[in-house]
Amino acid sequence: MKIYYLFLFIFLFPLVNAATLSMSPQQIDFNGNVGEKICNNINLKTENGAVLIGETGWAKENYFERKLKSHNLSEEDLNLIIDYPREIEIFNNKTIEVCVTGKKSGNYHGIILYRVKNKPVRVGIWMNVTLEGKGFQIITGNFLGGDGTGVKTGLVISPIIFLIILGGLLFFNRKKKDKIQ
Repeated sequence: MKIYYLFLFIFLFPLVNAATLSMSPQQIDFNGNVGEKICNNINLKTENGAVLIGETGWAKENYFERKLKSHNLSEEDLNLIIDYPREIEIFNNKTIEVCVTGKKSGNYHGIILYRVKNKPVRVGIWMNVTLEGKGFQIITGNFLGGDGTGVKTGLVISPIIFLIILGGLLFFNRKKKDKIQ
């Protein structure tokens, strides 16, 4: 009889410890311009209250297959900023906002995943991001060449210009002295 209870406990324990989590819709699309904050809502639902941990995964640009293992890049790798609750406590259901801002034009495919804290349950929604327009131009000390050669060019040009100006001043100063004498 004790074996029967042990057997029953072993098979029922995972059911008591299980967590249910669902998300909708199945896919969200973000279409906009570079630098624009584009937002969509997603719905999270649990059977009981839970703390959820969120994460994203991204595939290389212009890769659209729905293979989770191919989505191993971070948003930073693609110059994207994803704004969403990374940790959230919900009771039954909640609607959250997910926003995307991109620094360069392109087509991106990703997934947003939520898991129940301390549980193996994990679900996700596919994300498609299409950004149009020109990317941000970051101006730094090497803006002359744009590819890192600007600093070298700038260092060569600056002394030459300085020497030409200095030579010109010395030449005109000498002419003035010659006229005075």
